[in-house]
Parts: sequence; C-alpha cells; structure tokens
Amino acid sequence: MRASAWRVSSQEPASEGESDGILVLPKGEALALKDGDLDRLVRYKLEQDVVPPPQPLSERLILRFNLGMGLDGGQPSSKPRLSGESLDENDDYERLRIYSFGDAVLGSRGLGMDGLNSYLAAHFRYNQSFSQNSTALPSLYDRNFSQPIVRSGYVEVDDAFEHRFLKPLHVRAGRSFQYGISPFQFDGITLGYHTRVLRLSVFGGQRSSLVGLDNTYFGGGEVAGWRMRADLYEWRRWPIVLSTDALRFDAKSHFRTGLAVRWNRDVLIGGSVRTLDGKMARSSLSVAARLSEVTTVNLQVHRRTSSDWSFGLAQITPGSADNSDPRRYLDLSPVLSRTHLSLRYGTVLLRNIDLLLRGGGALDGHNPTTEQASSFSSSYGEAGAALEVQVRRAIRVGTAVTGRRYFLGDEKRPIGVPGSPDALPTTLAASGVESFWEGGLNLVYSPGARLFRGSAELYGRRYGFLSEYLADLTTAFRSGGRFGVEGWVGKRIRLKAEYDVTFGPLLMAPELRGLKTLRVLLEGTF
Repeated sequence: MRASAWRVSSQEPASEGESDGILVLPKGEALALKDGDLDRLVRYKLEQDVVPPPQPLSERLILRFNLGMGLDGGQPSSKPRLSGESLDENDDYERLRIYSFGDAVLGSRGLGMDGLNSYLAAHFRYNQSFSQNSTALPSLYDRNFSQPIVRSGYVEVDDAFEHRFLKPLHVRAGRSFQYGISPFQFDGITLGYHTRVLRLSVFGGQRSSLVGLDNTYFGGGEVAGWRMRADLYEWRRWPIVLSTDALRFDAKSHFRTGLAVRWNRDVLIGGSVRTLDGKMARSSLSVAARLSEVTTVNLQVHRRTSSDWSFGLAQITPGSADNSDPRRYLDLSPVLSRTHLSLRYGTVLLRNIDLLLRGGGALDGHNPTTEQASSFSSSYGEAGAALEVQVRRAIRVGTAVTGRRYFLGDEKRPIGVPGSPDALPTTLAASGVESFWEGGLNLVYSPGARLFRGSAELYGRRYGFLSEYLADLTTAFRSGGRFGVEGWVGKRIRLKAEYDVTFGPLLMAPELRGLKTLRVLLEGTF
C-alpha cells in the first residue's frame, strides 16, 4: 500500500483537557496545530494508507492474438479406394489444402468502472485453396466459413459492491461456456454468489453451436440450471466439500451431486451420482493417496447404466429419420450398462526418473434378456507404463506403451460369398476392434522458460479387428511423428511451428500414401 508522506506526533498534554499537537514536516520543521486539526490529519493519513494506487492501463486491458498458416495434404498412392473407384484429382480430390487461421482475445478489468470486466474471444479460418470438394484431412471448416466464430463474448460485474453481503455478487451476460454435468456454450445470463464457504451460480439462455448445429432439433435450444459448491472446512473446519449441479435442456432434466472428504493429509476420497429424468445414470468413486513425497496412487471406479449418455448433450435424444438431422451420424448404438476401473501409480526413481504405471478395464453389464450386446460396450482390460528421464537439466527423454484387449462376443459372423451380395450383420457384439497396442518415444530440449523449446515424437499403433465379412483376424499398423519448435522474441511474442506426418499406407484409405500437416504460428500477448 502507498504510505502517506505526513507524520503526526502528539505530545503529552500539559494539563487535563489540552489537545494541542505538533505536525512534523519531512524536513523536520514543527508547526503548531489547533484543536481538531490533529484528528483531521490522522484521518487523512489513514485514507491515504488504505486507498491503493491506481492500476496502469496495461493491467486493465488484455490483448492476445494468434496468426498462423497451415498446410494439410495427402499424396495419392495410385491405388483404388475401398469402394473400387479411383481417386480423381481433376474432379474430386485436392492434394494440398492451404489455409490461414487466427485467434483474437480482447478483455478489460475495471476499465471505466471498478468491478466491470469484459471478455471477447474469436477465431477465423480462411481457405486459400478450395478448388475441390474433398481433401485428405476433412474439417468442419471445409464449409469455408466467411465470418469469424465468436467463442466467448460477455460483460461481467464482479466485486463492485462495498456492502459485505453484496460484495460476493457476480453477474455475467453474453456468450460463455458452462462446465458442469456437460460442457456447453450458450448465450444468456449467469448470476453468481461466491464466498470462501459457498459458491452458487444460476444460469439460463439459448444454446449456441460453433459448428452450426441448428437448435431446431433440440426443442428450441433453451438451457437453464444452477451449480453449488460448499466448502465446510472454511466454515467449521470439517474436511468435507459438497457440490450439486442441475441442468434442463431438450426436455431432459439432469442432476448431479458429489461429496469429497479429506480423510487425512494424504488421502482424499470423492464420489458423485448423476441422474437423468430421475433415473440413475452414472455413479463414481475415486480415491487419491500420497504414499510418500514422490509417490501417489489414484483409483477411480464409475458405473453407467442404460439411462446414461456417452457422447454429449446433442446425442441424448436419438436423431429422427430426417436425413438433415446431424444426430443421425453420431449414433453409436444404444448405451449399455458398464463398469469402469482405473488405477494409476506414479513415483520418482533415483531423483531423476519419473515413472507412471496404470491398469484398468471395463465390465459389460447389459441385460442379455432385454438388451442386445454391442462392441461399443464390451468388456476389456488394459495396462500401460510411461518413463521420462531428464538429462543435463535441459533435455528430457521419455517413452510410453499401452495395450488393451477387448472381449468380444463369440457369435458366428456371416462370411460373404464371392459374386453374391453380403448379408447384413445381425449383431455388433462379435465385430470391431479386438485389441490394440501403442508405443511412443519423445525427446524435448528446453534450456529455460520463455527461451526456446524443441520436441520430437515418434509413435506406432497396431490394431487387430474382426469384421463381419472376413474370416480371420485382420491387423493394421499405423505410425507417424510430430516435430515442433518454438521460441520467444522478448517476453510477449512467441513463434511456433509443428509438423505432423504418418508413415506407410493407410488400411482404411489405400488411395493415400500418408497424411501430413504443417502449422506455423505467431502469438502475441500484451
């Protein structure tokens, strides 16, 4: 805090009732004061000590931007597609697609009025080459959006009131994201009341979509809900945190309640229950324990029922028979009951080696008398490990490997007869991915923060899958790499470049030799 340049010194009164004083100036000169002047000077000193200095304009304004150029492509292999047709670069396929993109963030803190904040985040992409309909790496931006996409744009009032009961009030209006039962974007108002003990917010508005998913498929798209978090430790020193979330969207009511307990300094236990229209949808339990200063263990178990949803708010209600309804293309078969288990163990060896071990699996819990099994909900088991070593403080070398085995059904798969139409599959329980493993190696060089960083990563994945129309197990191997560099120009400008490439042919796209993409980015923060 800024201190006053004045110092006030009072003398012992010569006699009872005397209140004269002496004002001591910076040069040591003394000046006699009259009755009442001393009190006014003391109040002036206190006001000067309490009032903070005004913030500079650079701390009240936020400006950040990204400008970049990208190239995506895939070289034809002269082989036909899976459909048997040839790839025609003159009429259908574009080998290389060039585009520019950028982001802009503009915000303010207390500009014009204390407690008044604003935030705007927008993105744009412009395709320089768009001569053909298809390319190797399709994107939602292939629609060639001509207008920037506003991700967030709102005005909020926070900490604007002096009264102790109004000071925690928070109001936000505009486009923003809500993170709770499911992340979504909406245009509306959020009212919040945030204290050390209680964080409460109520929101409502119209759902918005960055990719143009029309709200006509969702009963108008209105959303409303509330969130609450109570930290009982801040209230009564009880190591308990309670939380609840409620959401109403597309004629569906969601509710979730959670409890977290700090059993002791090294053990944290948490659990939650979620319902959909009053029916149990998902329950979860987690335990995080610290065994030593460098060793932790994390256990998570959650169970979903057939009333749950697994894709997002847009896919809770199945799509209609209308071909224009985009939800038809997101249907991954009905949700079936399933129990998941995950266990992670992390430690540091020899003070320089980070080690992570993990294992887990899932158990299919569908009712065979009323529900049909699906490979999307089959049981599986998995295990993995990761290791990273730091060399000479600036170099890090790491490796990771993961494997998973699915337990598909043993139903007999119909095998097609050459020269005749293939029969439609009667079940999806006996087809799909049967196993996969993946491994990677990465190298990072970074002499210090905000200086320079170079990275390289190589990976390989092997899939084994069963098809309705193939008698034996089919395997596919994919490999590739990612290479990146970034450097800082001063403290506010960052230059970054990334190159991704795949090696070898693609099983599902034999007409291409591989995929590649290059992105160059300039980032500024002011």
